[in-house]
Amino acid sequence: MRHPILYRAVISIVLAAAWTLPVPAQQASMDSLMTFAGNIHMFNQVFPQEKVYLQFDNTSYYSGETIWFKAFVVSASNLDRPQSRVLYVDLISPTGVLLKQQKLKITAGQADGSLPLIDGSTSQAREKRGVMGYPSGFYEVRAYTSFMQNFSEEAIFSRVFAVYEKPEKEGAFYEESPVIKLRTADLAQARPKSQEPKKLNVSFHPEGGHLVTGKTSRVAFKVTDETGLGVHAQVSLEGSDKIFETLHDGMGSFTYTPGESRGSVRVTTDNSSRSFSLPKSEESGCVLSVSILDNDSLRIGIDATPDFDGADLGITLTCRGELMDFKPVTLTGAQSVQIVDMHGIPEGVCHICLFDRNGTIFASRHFYHRSTTVRHPILSVTTDKASYKAFEKVSLSLDLMDGNGKPFRDRFCLAVRDTRGQASALESDLRSDLLLASDLRGHIA
Repeated sequence: MRHPILYRAVISIVLAAAWTLPVPAQQASMDSLMTFAGNIHMFNQVFPQEKVYLQFDNTSYYSGETIWFKAFVVSASNLDRPQSRVLYVDLISPTGVLLKQQKLKITAGQADGSLPLIDGSTSQAREKRGVMGYPSGFYEVRAYTSFMQNFSEEAIFSRVFAVYEKPEKEGAFYEESPVIKLRTADLAQARPKSQEPKKLNVSFHPEGGHLVTGKTSRVAFKVTDETGLGVHAQVSLEGSDKIFETLHDGMGSFTYTPGESRGSVRVTTDNSSRSFSLPKSEESGCVLSVSILDNDSLRIGIDATPDFDGADLGITLTCRGELMDFKPVTLTGAQSVQIVDMHGIPEGVCHICLFDRNGTIFASRHFYHRSTTVRHPILSVTTDKASYKAFEKVSLSLDLMDGNGKPFRDRFCLAVRDTRGQASALESDLRSDLLLASDLRGHIA
């Protein structure tokens, strides 16, 4: 089983020896590659990475209500308790103005809080016009620690909620349709204008990051409509009779070998058909292919242009930002195949990076590793009756079991809401957010 501390010790010893002994050029090249691998550990020591997830009591709210939440804060590398002791939670208005900021004490990696959707103006203002709820609109809740501010905004937890106008008749939440009154003048000033998407859009994602002339690559694609949602489509390479269909939410893949001229594909849906140009290929470079051999093995294939023959490259495998494996590779015939043992690597998003002694990255690839050794706890909930009358007492029995079926004690949060409330298309939870969504940019279908 790999251990980051052991890798750091081995790397430090090798680097120390490199400074004291004369080494040939190839050994110096390998030492340079290991330096970049060791820098990953050094970076995590200087800038610890943390993650935050907020569990809310509802998916939408009415003006004047209170947003209740429970926060889970962990170290990004091992999902253990963080170094930070203070959590910052911001409430942002539809126009991007900071309305409220809370500073919560983190205890055992958890914190509790609430954000009343009420205008907290001065006491003199409240005496004149009374307590007022915030106007309807789309509000954002952001949560972060001080360490998280060292990174880009993608590292900060963010969730947008719809806040509706209160019903005209008090308590008539189900008799009246929820309404949001948008002040378009304010929004136009606060939000930059974005280009309107076309009725049919396609994005291409070559495996490894780019196409290389004469080298076969897998190319993932996603077909979306003007709303940004995935649509079912058929994709055909122009000049070929092969047709590829989307598999899920407008996503699919095909294999492609770029030539001298730029290729294109034709995308056909039920309503339209359009031709799209593929990404421009590079004359020199490396193509990376990653495939799973079994539950605990990974095959990494490198196919480069002839000018890479004999080149010394390095491959790093990281998970949750921590170095899990490092392999120096000397390309023979500009090709190489590496087998990586995944046993002992934790579950989550892994990143493979191919680089040279100067730190130039030629290809990189993300994939999700589903651990076969970790068994997740199970929380089961049972009630004393199948149905209840209005305002009748409800008795719940909650049993928490570990992966081996043995009971254990832990803190958890419970939110009870009416199933007739406003639905949400966001289906992330604590596990999917900390293991998947927090490590990738953009919406995950």
